[in-house]
Amino acid sequence: MNATRTGNWYRYVGREMLGKKVGILGFGNIGRKLARLFSGFDAEIYAYDPFLTEEQCAAAGVKKADLDTIFTECDAISIHLPYTKETDHLVDGARLAQMKDSAVIVCTARGKIVDEDALAEALKAHKILGAGLDVFATEPLPTTSPLIGLDNVILTPHVSAQTNEALWNMYAKAIDVAADFFEGKDLGRDLLNPDVLKK
Repeated sequence: MNATRTGNWYRYVGREMLGKKVGILGFGNIGRKLARLFSGFDAEIYAYDPFLTEEQCAAAGVKKADLDTIFTECDAISIHLPYTKETDHLVDGARLAQMKDSAVIVCTARGKIVDEDALAEALKAHKILGAGLDVFATEPLPTTSPLIGLDNVILTPHVSAQTNEALWNMYAKAIDVAADFFEGKDLGRDLLNPDVLKK
């Protein structure tokens, strides 16, 4: 975009996702929707999620895979995991070293899942093609971050869910859940910590 604004009419050559392998880490609501989007590109979709069953994979048209398979075979990896002690720096230097030099990685989940220093080193050395990050270990991203200034990474300020529709849906859901709670209704799948009701 900046090149076009300044009159530099470069001929960029991109890469298609048709027939490529896509790895999705975390197969909750967002991961499943992403899988449906990529199915339109005839992509071969691999999913990693500790709670995922073979039946769920078959229903979604994806292949259940371990991390080694995803990091060594996939052309694109998208992260949609929660941040826990198990996922802290899950994507570290060793994982990045497994990736193809033509592969990209995207994280819109939680910043500390990716080791940013290791990612910066991999990008600087062109060990992977590129990355896209919407979340960071420290937000706002410090101006001293080694990721800033690299031409093979896209950095956005934690805005991937910031649409008018998404915000209104969140407000509406919060109101519905509160109303159900005060009316004594079963909160069902909306309640991620059911133990709180015992208190």
